[in-house]
Amino acid sequence: MESFKDNSDSKTNIESLQLKEKTTHTETIEALLKRCGGFGPYQKKIASLLVLYFLLSPLQTMSMAFIGAKVPFSCTPPNFNSSLVPKNFSIKTFKDLLSPEDDRCSVYEINMDGDYYQIPTKNSTRMECSQNREFHTENISSVVSEFNLVCERKWLKSCSKSVFFAGRLIGAFVFGILADRYGRHHCFFFGLTLMIASGIINIFINSFIVFIFLYFFQGFGQVGSYFCSYTIMIELVSTKYRSPLNFSLHIMYATGVMVLVGFAYALPSWRHLECAICVPFVVYIFTWKLLPESPRWLIGRERYAEAELLLREIAKTNGKDPDIINEQFESLITESKEKREKQKTEKTYTFIDLIKKPYLAFISFNVWFNWFANSMLYYGVTLNAVDMAGDPYINFLIMAVVEIPACLVCMWFFHCFGHRKPISFFMVFGGINCIISNFIQKGSVWIPLFFAVLGKFGATAAYGGIYLVSAEVFPTVARNTGIGMSSVFSRVGGICAPFLLELSTYVYWLPLTTFGIISILFGFLLLLLREMKDSSLPQSMDDMGKLRKHSEKL
Repeated sequence: MESFKDNSDSKTNIESLQLKEKTTHTETIEALLKRCGGFGPYQKKIASLLVLYFLLSPLQTMSMAFIGAKVPFSCTPPNFNSSLVPKNFSIKTFKDLLSPEDDRCSVYEINMDGDYYQIPTKNSTRMECSQNREFHTENISSVVSEFNLVCERKWLKSCSKSVFFAGRLIGAFVFGILADRYGRHHCFFFGLTLMIASGIINIFINSFIVFIFLYFFQGFGQVGSYFCSYTIMIELVSTKYRSPLNFSLHIMYATGVMVLVGFAYALPSWRHLECAICVPFVVYIFTWKLLPESPRWLIGRERYAEAELLLREIAKTNGKDPDIINEQFESLITESKEKREKQKTEKTYTFIDLIKKPYLAFISFNVWFNWFANSMLYYGVTLNAVDMAGDPYINFLIMAVVEIPACLVCMWFFHCFGHRKPISFFMVFGGINCIISNFIQKGSVWIPLFFAVLGKFGATAAYGGIYLVSAEVFPTVARNTGIGMSSVFSRVGGICAPFLLELSTYVYWLPLTTFGIISILFGFLLLLLREMKDSSLPQSMDDMGKLRKHSEKL
């Protein structure tokens, strides 16, 4: 028994030393970035590049609200003859009378009254409108009018929106693995090029099948470049700057949503809008040499020569002595040699490694399901804005404007109350307001919109925060994989949102109520995670494993 106890104690001591070594390795990387300047001129230069990228990003992600917008249309019976329209009616006005107000997919049968058509009434016989549809594109055109996505083809409208999210779903999974294996820098430019090419080609397409095929890859490339740019920026700064930088990027994203409204209003043709949201990204192809690789990733992959050159460049640009990193960098190289003796092959982590053990699975799924709930609420409320009563551009603009105070308030909450509790609060707050907005008297326009905007406020604040929490709980060796899987769950929520909105045809209160309940449920679940404010980013899987201690106490 004594021998067994001694062996057990020895094993425990070895494990403790190993964990201590991993923690030291993580703290060494953090100390290196601090010595080089946690957020000096070098990081500010990169931030200025990526801030503009985040400003442009919603032109891609949110444009579907206008590219797939409703377009007024009318139906005419077979063999309609415009010369028989009564003289006191214009052809357009008479065609509008032929479509019942409560069912635009039906058309009244028309009879003759002397030499002209008889004016139809509510009691006139109806027939299905399967042909002879005419879209009124004087004010707006979209894929709905381009590909006849109404009535029996209405489901294809939701399908086209969900295809973009499906591309983002697969892209998040694939780019998460690729970026952790081959680096953030290369994957950013691969995703960027794919997004631009798919979007520009789509401008000239006249086939719906080809359109959704390219729209899929547009979403695929967009999410890859988006998350790689975010990860580069977060991994380039020291701990104290992560939170303000995170919210600064999301404020720029919110500003970009408002810019989109201006683009959509000025360019009512969906093809012109698609061109306008793709061309600005071409500039970023020329930033290949300006945008660096993540120093944390280089160190995590033991590419120390490249990491040293980059850190020296950062230190020099920030007005520091490049030799200031020598001592700590030598310790990293020593650790590297010891690791190579023990481990000959380089370990590539996948999402399976994040769920291999129960405590890792609990942390991972908790974060992932919160992404799912946030995305469903955020995109559901936003896409619903253009279909609510009132002017669609004003509705969408209000939904965009509220994102800036949401980010600022959440940033203040993060500073005062940590990271878990504010996200949980805003998810519950957003969910409750979405549910309330369903049951306001139908005659009112602004009151339902007010509560829907409060729902969007909560969703935006929580969405901005969950990005940072994800970067804080997943280790560097699998951070992009973890965030990539987060985005996969997010895109599942995004895919579901357009289809759930269609359920309002049958039960008007069901979509937003569903969004609200899911948001409230997973908002409370997030409280079971450990608080990560002011903590160093975990570097290894062992570092992530130590996050379980807080959950066990709960």
